[in-house]
Amino acid sequence: ETHRSQVINDVSRHQSEIGVIMTSTLDPIRFKDVFLEHHLTFEIIREAKARIYYHKDHPIAKLNKIAQKDLIDYPQIIFNLDEYTENNLSLFTCHSCKTNSVSLAKELMNTSLAYVIQTPWDKELFEDSDILSKEVDDNAIRVQIGFFYSKERNLSLEARYFIKELKHYINRE
Repeated sequence: ETHRSQVINDVSRHQSEIGVIMTSTLDPIRFKDVFLEHHLTFEIIREAKARIYYHKDHPIAKLNKIAQKDLIDYPQIIFNLDEYTENNLSLFTCHSCKTNSVSLAKELMNTSLAYVIQTPWDKELFEDSDILSKEVDDNAIRVQIGFFYSKERNLSLEARYFIKELKHYINRE
């Protein structure tokens, strides 16, 4: 699943034992409330500054640090849209585009001055010889990756092993 709401529903209905999601300080709702409502326990594996992905010829490529004010004049691609990000548009700019397609996001970055704000763990998806990235120079814009499970169930041996390997993979840097 790629939509956080579906992952949350699957775990709360016991269709999946654990869920893995990324959240952001830009998310307009508090996941804490959603987890409480669905009797889920959430554990953060890692937190980091968000990254800006952009074309190598973009004017922000010349900047040593990228702050929110540096992005106002450029279109933002809102990627991996779900109902938690649906109303989270145009926080940095008055121009935005919504998509769930990595290839479309990359095409927009290659042919315009558009950029994407994503996680440091998305480098393999977005970066290539033409698409670069830098950390956002703003501690207020942070991303988290974590897992959650139902408080009503004991985790299986397989789930505990998966979590151990996931933590190892995420924290390998």
